[in-house]
Amino acid sequence: MGQLRQIDGLLYAAGSVGCIYQRISANNWRLLSNGLNTKGIEEYRSEGYSALEAIDLIEGQAVTTCINGGHGKIFIAGHDGKVFFLKGDTWIEVNSNTNAILNDIQIDQSGTVYVSGRGGILLRGDELGFSVIPTNLSEHLKTMAFFEGRLYIGSEKGLYVLDGDVVKPVPTIEKGPFNCVELDSYDGELLVVSDRWFMVFDGKDWKKTVDPDNLNVVD
Repeated sequence: MGQLRQIDGLLYAAGSVGCIYQRISANNWRLLSNGLNTKGIEEYRSEGYSALEAIDLIEGQAVTTCINGGHGKIFIAGHDGKVFFLKGDTWIEVNSNTNAILNDIQIDQSGTVYVSGRGGILLRGDELGFSVIPTNLSEHLKTMAFFEGRLYIGSEKGLYVLDGDVVKPVPTIEKGPFNCVELDSYDGELLVVSDRWFMVFDGKDWKKTVDPDNLNVVD
């Protein structure tokens, strides 16, 4: 599984090739794969396709990496710029205007959806479609989080914030670029996680904690 998310009080898990699950209760998960191509080679062969044709069709299946939602809406995204919206129990593909690998989804209080990915890609839209926000970045935008009403974006080179339609670097107490692997916000604080440490920002001051068990991790 690529990502776990709590959405509107329910837990969802997103994996590749239609492995999208909703937790109903303890040890009880419901598969949500309608609208996604999840057929195997034997299913294609039974429909009259050759082995090579079946392999080609399987290689075209959606590889999903992330899930998020809110306000009664749920989205998934992944490789080749694929974005899907859950309508009822069926996933509907949404035009993303990119073929980049997508890695994270966030939704603001108004229901606007943001999707980030490789090559500095940042999308904004909804179930009707997405447009690209120019970032002038080429790195991998890995993770996002809303903090104090602003969208923060973590990349393999540091931390950014979306200011209107402009993506700007965020100054921190860390000197030089760093690999941001996860962002989260809770109870008035922004959490920034890197390979060997994490920082917490309360809107005014930064605090950094180094994990001694990770000091010898190779980047």
